[in-house]
Amino acid sequence: MSSLLHLIPGARRRMRSLQFRLSQFWDRQSDGDNLPVPWDFKILDDLQWWTLDHNLWLGQSLQLASPDVCLYTDASTVGWGVSILHDSVSGVWATHELSLHINLLELKAIRLGLLHFKDHVRGQTVAVFSDNATALSYLAKEGGTRSGSLNAEAQAILQWAEDHAVRILTQFVKGSANVLADCLSRQDQIISTEWTLHQEVCNLLWRLWNYPTVDLFATRLNFRLPNFISPFRDPMAVATDAFLYNWDHQNLYAFPPFPLIRKVLNKLRMARQTNVILIAPFWPQREWLPDLIQASVDTPRRLPQHIDLLGQPHVRKFHQALPMLQLTAWKLSSESFVTEAIPPELRNSCQKIADFLVFLRQDCRMSVTAIKGYKAMLNGVFALKGFDLSTDPVLREVIKTCSRQVQRPPCRAPSWNVDVVLKALTCPPFEPLHQASLRDLTKKTLFLVALATAKRVGELHALSQRVPSSSLSSVVGREDEERLLCPVRAVRRYLAATASASRPRSLFVSLRDPARRMSKAAISFFLQDTIKTAHESFPEELGPLFKVWAHDIRGIATSMLLWKNSSVASILEAACWKTHSVFVDYYLCDIQRQEGDVSALGPVIAAGDLVGPLPH
Repeated sequence: MSSLLHLIPGARRRMRSLQFRLSQFWDRQSDGDNLPVPWDFKILDDLQWWTLDHNLWLGQSLQLASPDVCLYTDASTVGWGVSILHDSVSGVWATHELSLHINLLELKAIRLGLLHFKDHVRGQTVAVFSDNATALSYLAKEGGTRSGSLNAEAQAILQWAEDHAVRILTQFVKGSANVLADCLSRQDQIISTEWTLHQEVCNLLWRLWNYPTVDLFATRLNFRLPNFISPFRDPMAVATDAFLYNWDHQNLYAFPPFPLIRKVLNKLRMARQTNVILIAPFWPQREWLPDLIQASVDTPRRLPQHIDLLGQPHVRKFHQALPMLQLTAWKLSSESFVTEAIPPELRNSCQKIADFLVFLRQDCRMSVTAIKGYKAMLNGVFALKGFDLSTDPVLREVIKTCSRQVQRPPCRAPSWNVDVVLKALTCPPFEPLHQASLRDLTKKTLFLVALATAKRVGELHALSQRVPSSSLSSVVGREDEERLLCPVRAVRRYLAATASASRPRSLFVSLRDPARRMSKAAISFFLQDTIKTAHESFPEELGPLFKVWAHDIRGIATSMLLWKNSSVASILEAACWKTHSVFVDYYLCDIQRQEGDVSALGPVIAAGDLVGPLPH
């Protein structure tokens, strides 16, 4: 029987029941050959199949099979998804299926997909694509002996395929490339590679820089042009893999995953008469920036930071970190990479760099020192190509103009409301303080101490048990001990809750291991979490929180003193600054009242001083 496994279709499957029973009741080394093994009717049916001559004469085709239909499947612990041709199907698991192993769920997803698309696959050779190697192995080997549940599911699939004249081929695909099925099986999950630009923004770019013909990096879920290239086989796509596609003599649109930007520039360098509209984050520290500038043929455009600029259509969610990306549109040309040692080429390159430096100054609001640093970096890169930028009069004039236009940054409003956080700290779960959990007590104490001392995260990390109480005792008297926003009250309660023989000398200790001091990352996380949690319970008029920094508390604490008409000297002393320029340039905030008066909540300590009502 074993000698015919590769010669007769379905032969291996007719041996699995016998092999599985032998593995359960018989050990080759410890048991003899005469050990009786119980059998069942399934084994009897499979053995009778071997006795029929027409089964033994079927034979295998020597010609390699090519698939007629491609079936992409994926499963998660929540649901499953299958895509085929221009159609797809998905579902969620029943309650009794949620506890099943993921390998079994992957096989179930394959079977459900075949059942749903039975009219498409009947009598066809079907290539099943999955990112689960175990599930594919059980199909390719027609079962197995290690898992009874996997073997039973594989046998059910193969029996159904035999009844419907379906030949199954298996093909492993990486999870990052199995995008469609992955989206269908995880319909609430954000996929990092599937962000898409708002169509209206794309249309504006098309009108500005001509309509491109192909979307290089897209799927059927997020394409922005009728012709798109998919990272995997898709009948709707014009090609598979943008880097294998011929870019010559075309106008293209590219919004690649950010790690692929270097490969995009390398591909563009090898292309001929090719124009590309590239969407990329403005990260000047990346090594591909000089090549991006060299390939640019027009001034880059900073994209508007609308909340719906980047989205994922399949989950209807939007990117929440647009300020960190600073997405920029670039018009690139492969002809810009042509290097010839002639003066016009040098003049064109200098003009591009001048436009880029103006872009850094006007759009990105970078300092003159930073712009000079970029000019020096670009000069070092172009020197390798025989170009000397240091003597160009245009670039010198750009630097001089930027130096004459030095301006103070505007007094900016913080991205969050301090009143909202303070009000939240006076309500459950933070109050009553003696009933608060250790986590909530830690968050409240951290925020009040950070506001009261205007210290950095690193300085909060270095505080000892005795410093805060003694340094704030002159500000908050005994009559204020029971005030809800008193930092001394919160610190004393926190020290009592965390007291132990193994407690370190530092003020804040780890929640997981009270014998260790709290890390800087944990302090920063708790401060941000306190701010975000407080804003979640208030109406949308407060605006979205794109990014919250723990360091913002230092600027708000010192700004509250300024609006109280405190002297600049007292502010500098509280924050340990030598000159007022640091405060004015980087920390001064325009604090506006949005949710009532702080004075109604009790005394508030900010940067070592008592702060009353702030101006409306």
